[in-house]
Amino acid sequence: MGARPPDRRRRHEPRRLYRAARRRRGDAFAPRQRRGLFSEFENPQTERYDLTIAVRLQVIDPSGQVVASVDAKATRSTSVAEDATLNDRERVWFTLIEQTMRDLNASLEKSIPVYLQSYLRS
Repeated sequence: MGARPPDRRRRHEPRRLYRAARRRRGDAFAPRQRRGLFSEFENPQTERYDLTIAVRLQVIDPSGQVVASVDAKATRSTSVAEDATLNDRERVWFTLIEQTMRDLNASLEKSIPVYLQSYLRS
């Protein structure tokens, strides 16, 4: 058997398959001052986690031109109680990421069949 010829499609594919962009994380807001009769019974929220995930899927032809694209963005935020342990904070952060990714996935599942239909396999 002879050697297989190289796949010609690989020559035209871009080397970089994805690009990750870092964004500034949400700033934590300052804790409230405890005042008043019921101040000892309050559980103030000391940190706020803001998360935005944005994705752009592009179909690029062999000449490098973008022929189709889909954009999706999901944003969520939550706050953490002052007395939360490190495990509680990590659990809140994980839940926030999981919920945001579900939102993003739902958005992409709606947009991809509409805007990239001719590029999907049946």
